[in-house]
Amino acid sequence: MKRILTTLSQKWPEYLLEILVITIGILGAFMLNTWNENRKLENAAQVHKQVLIQDMKADLVDLKDLNDQMEANINSCIRLFRQFKTLEPIDSNTSNYIVSLILEYNFSPNKTGFNALDNSGGLTLFENELQRKIREYYSLTEKIIARENISNNFIRDKYEPLIFDKYAYLWSQSNTFSFSSEQYKDDPRPAPEIDTKSLLADRTLETLIIARQYQSDTQKSLYKEGIASINQMMEQLEQHRF
Repeated sequence: MKRILTTLSQKWPEYLLEILVITIGILGAFMLNTWNENRKLENAAQVHKQVLIQDMKADLVDLKDLNDQMEANINSCIRLFRQFKTLEPIDSNTSNYIVSLILEYNFSPNKTGFNALDNSGGLTLFENELQRKIREYYSLTEKIIARENISNNFIRDKYEPLIFDKYAYLWSQSNTFSFSSEQYKDDPRPAPEIDTKSLLADRTLETLIIARQYQSDTQKSLYKEGIASINQMMEQLEQHRF
């Protein structure tokens, strides 16, 4: 024991130096490994960011188209309601208005880039404010889909059955909007006329038109919010460097 203490007292500077060298080596290896992992994460995040940008550009095109479709729906509802109130006459466009409101719309957001960033931890490399905006946008897409489901269920359960039951004759060569217009383009039969009296007395259809306007207004508002959200983020995303 005395020999060990004597050796330590004589060579402690050498032992201390060895300990320092080993410690520095371990810390250096750890720091180098951490740096390499961070670089890998940043490089992957850069790739995922480009996918995210392309996803949002595709979403922007879809949202603008859906916004236009809702604008057309709202116009159809307004014109139909004016006709129900006899402020405008029933005309050749009436069947187009009624049939157009039977169509369902579904937004399918592109989430490949977002999921890759979120799952890899790359999203944390963005500034907090940009992280918040990205997450809020994808949270908004869930609200859009939920609202569309409500509207589409209403169409299937309420609007569509009435139209198919009482107004199937509206599908004819005179209906330029109908998605089956190709089927009737060479139909030699005379186009059926709208039963104006029966149509104006149909309070069920009238209330369904009001509901379809509300649904279209709500969807349009959400689509516009999505468009604004993407536009706010796009420049920040494209300029961001890791």
